[in-house]
Amino acid sequence: MNLRTLKRFIKPLIKTPLHPQWYTSFDKHLKQLLRNTPSDSIVLDIGCFDMWPRQHLPAEATYIGLDYFETATQWYHSKPHVFGDALSLPFASGAFDTVLLLDVLEHLEKDTTCLNEIQRVLKPGGVLILQVPFLYPIHDAPRDFRRLTEYGLQLLAENCGLKIENIHYVGTPLQTATLLGNLALSHTMMEWVNRRHPLLLLVPVLPVTIVLGNLLSWLLDRFTLGTGFMPFRYTCTLIKPENG
Repeated sequence: MNLRTLKRFIKPLIKTPLHPQWYTSFDKHLKQLLRNTPSDSIVLDIGCFDMWPRQHLPAEATYIGLDYFETATQWYHSKPHVFGDALSLPFASGAFDTVLLLDVLEHLEKDTTCLNEIQRVLKPGGVLILQVPFLYPIHDAPRDFRRLTEYGLQLLAENCGLKIENIHYVGTPLQTATLLGNLALSHTMMEWVNRRHPLLLLVPVLPVTIVLGNLLSWLLDRFTLGTGFMPFRYTCTLIKPENG
């Protein structure tokens, strides 16, 4: 068993403290951004996977899901509306009101090329909703290339002719530390299971450790102020200038 298999097995528990990634279910900011999208928008979702954002967009919005052929057919067995490359989008300039790039940028070899392409296909005044991990383990290896701070995101946006309107920090220091600790424990214990290490006898302790850690950090967080000190994720809105 590997960490990906474990994640699929316990996915139904995501909204309970039994789940190692319980804190990832707390953030409602992204869904609110999707709901606030103007109803007449034409929306492009790059790296759309199972197209889950569509259910949170206004019913009247036109939604187009794009994914890379290899990713869709070999990794996730998904069915996008369009096969394409985020580094060379198969659309006319100024075709979209809104572009979604959710947990995709870290998997692209050329992030500047991607954002330049998004800037091209956005209408003037159009919006890019971008979500990226920050303090988070390597995933979808070997196609996991970078983590950017909020300052790195600002610099990248400026270099690509986009303006960051808002950066939302996802994860307080305690939440992020607990999330990383849970994932580290889960990964280590799965390694023990796969190697039939004698310490695999400790595996039944894992759910108890996760629950106690989640609840303790949740309680302590009631008495702390949220900061951008160590988020596990950023959710940003970027604007293409009207004269862009």
